[in-house]
Amino acid sequence: MSEALINNEILKWARTRCNYDTTSASKKVNVSIEKLLEWENGIKKPTFSQAQKLANIYKIPLGYLFLNKAPNETIQLPDLRTLPESRKPFSAEFKDTILDVQYKQNWYVEYLKEIDYPTLDFVGKFSKNDNYIVIAKDIAETLGINDTLRQEATTYDNFLAKVIIKMEEAGIWIIKTGIVKNNTHRALSVEEFRGFSISNNLAPLVFINGKDARAAQIFTLIHEVAHIWIGISGVSDNAINLNKIRIDDETEKLCNKIAGEVLIPNEKLMINWDRNKTIDDNTQHLSNTFKVSKVVIAKRAYDVNLIDYETYSEFYLSEKNKWKKTSKPGGNTYSNYKYSNGLRFSKAVVNQVFEGKLLYTDAAKLLNISPHLIDKFAKELGGN
Repeated sequence: MSEALINNEILKWARTRCNYDTTSASKKVNVSIEKLLEWENGIKKPTFSQAQKLANIYKIPLGYLFLNKAPNETIQLPDLRTLPESRKPFSAEFKDTILDVQYKQNWYVEYLKEIDYPTLDFVGKFSKNDNYIVIAKDIAETLGINDTLRQEATTYDNFLAKVIIKMEEAGIWIIKTGIVKNNTHRALSVEEFRGFSISNNLAPLVFINGKDARAAQIFTLIHEVAHIWIGISGVSDNAINLNKIRIDDETEKLCNKIAGEVLIPNEKLMINWDRNKTIDDNTQHLSNTFKVSKVVIAKRAYDVNLIDYETYSEFYLSEKNKWKKTSKPGGNTYSNYKYSNGLRFSKAVVNQVFEGKLLYTDAAKLLNISPHLIDKFAKELGGN
């Protein structure tokens, strides 16, 4: 069988990109370490069949192995992750997600410039030296996150959906998915990251890891929006997770405070928390009031010293066992595309297709769907 004339340096790059050592990689490829090293050192070449297997395992297109040099995969986001389990090199899944989002955003920003879309004055409106209560109040007022919206919401899932709509209407691009580019075989890791934000005065973007517990997603969403308000992009891992680690990063501490204040204003929490009631009774009542999960209420109570860490940790673990984490996208396929691409972005791409300014194939690449599905997706978005 003929050899595949691959670039051995690219083969090394592909393995390290996935954070595989030679031992684990050889087991996945089902060859000896010696054989793998012969390929990586250019002593011998794999067959085409073996090269395809390598590409599949390393999660890259086969053509990459024949390039003269590795593709530029610069991640233009500060790593603001704080938890020990997260502080590892980014996975191939995360890198591919970031690169896909950067590709989308580059197109979207140019599109917005072409239609003379106005810049958004709330992006970078404050600095990290400003008071968190002032910033939280501005976010809540700008987005309409108030008691009326909470009363209209039937559940905290419904509240999350309503808040996302408010954000999209304000000009914030929201992506929520737990997989890489609509590939159900490539899940994103909650242990690696919970969300990230890209501050841009035309197309500010917030990405929510859909694999996170639904009970935690609202906090992450507001945390990332807080990044937009102070004009600092970044990758985050800290939400309501059970960890007593001290957060040294001032940006992350500030965004946590802002998120808590937007969702459950301190003044209202202090008034409504009854010290004579159990934590379960208090969180149930306030969950119904503020339309966030009971564990978000408990985290907020812990932050303002209404309960101690031991009480919070016990409650957190109890609630965590009840969470139903999403393992598959589920539901309507086209509705999932809407969330995995973002409503505003999806409409912009589809409109450009129907106006004859964008090819179906180019739109499909932007939306990570097949070209023949675009018309059906347009109907889901409300198009003709």
